[in-house]
Amino acid sequence: MKLIWKVLKWAGIGLLCLIGLGVVLEMTGVDESSPGTSAQVAAPAPAPARRANEVPDEVRNDIIDRCRRQMEDIGGAAIVRVCVDEDVAAYRALQSYDAEWRTAMDRCQRQMLSIGGWAIVKVCVDEDIAAERSLR
Repeated sequence: MKLIWKVLKWAGIGLLCLIGLGVVLEMTGVDESSPGTSAQVAAPAPAPARRANEVPDEVRNDIIDRCRRQMEDIGGAAIVRVCVDEDVAAYRALQSYDAEWRTAMDRCQRQMLSIGGWAIVKVCVDEDIAAERSLR
């Protein structure tokens, strides 16, 4: 849950999203205390964008659909828009990460994408990178 809270603080949507995420976790039966159990979904690896800042239509549509499902009842279109913007920014940032972090990126994507989107995947990867670097 600490990781999720970091993402929500990073995304700037705080308590409203935490409530929404709690509802989603409850609805999906995901136990956030045991990551990687029912939250694991075989999501495809992010496809390389055609241009540096371009997000493939399939990814963008998935982001919009997830944000609508998870946020629309909480705060309407404004919260959905914040969710989409943050996920798109996180997806773009992840595309620039070095190949050496591919294992962490794949694991975080499998475990976190369906729970909270690319923003949470990015925080997960960033936490893994920081932990790995501290062990060197």
